[in-house]
Amino acid sequence: MTIRKYIENIGVKFKDTAIVMGYDYDCDIKECTGVYKSLRDRNTKDISELLQGYIDQDNIKNSKFAQKGRIDSIGFNYDKGLMSYFRLRDKPIKAIICSDNAFEQFGNLVELKCSDSVRNNVLLQSGLHSSVMAVCPKNCAKEVQLSIYGSALYRDDSSVCRAAIHAGQLVDTLGGVIYVGIEVGQVAYVGKESNKIKSLSYNKYWDRSFVINSYVKKCPIDKFKYYK
Repeated sequence: MTIRKYIENIGVKFKDTAIVMGYDYDCDIKECTGVYKSLRDRNTKDISELLQGYIDQDNIKNSKFAQKGRIDSIGFNYDKGLMSYFRLRDKPIKAIICSDNAFEQFGNLVELKCSDSVRNNVLLQSGLHSSVMAVCPKNCAKEVQLSIYGSALYRDDSSVCRAAIHAGQLVDTLGGVIYVGIEVGQVAYVGKESNKIKSLSYNKYWDRSFVINSYVKKCPIDKFKYYK
């Protein structure tokens, strides 16, 4: 999955801008060195080493080799889908990608259809009390033929994405990333109407349940508020 796809999955869509991914902290102390670190922690590895194969060749004149001492940031050019070097103060900040240079967070992202349930999608069947990160398409609410059973805890044959909307953890018109947690079965499931979706009750024991949690975006935006 591409960086552009990750960005769209968390609901960010815009054009004509760069998205900050790495910063040369030495620029704040003395001369810039062209070593770009994670925005989360200046002690991480040089993130530019991971991105060199994706640099926009039209932008290479702004590289650390050509303008060392002036270019303090590396980021993602949304329109081209490539990396660019730039000076942070010259760009309006519309998004920041936080990274510790570990890519496992989205490595196992499961792309769902509205019809997917835990029971019919083996990729969602993790261990008890564990969770799987998944992404739902938009506009699943209208798929009224896809039943969901329960509230907060759902029967495992329920539509995962419709359950996420029902639980208030996903905006139907946007879709996006959620966590699907596996829980024990219940002796009964109580349905209710929530967020314009009506779930059903089931008054018998079912052997497995799931719960939905929203994906929380964490980013140190306060560090960059002084850039206008």
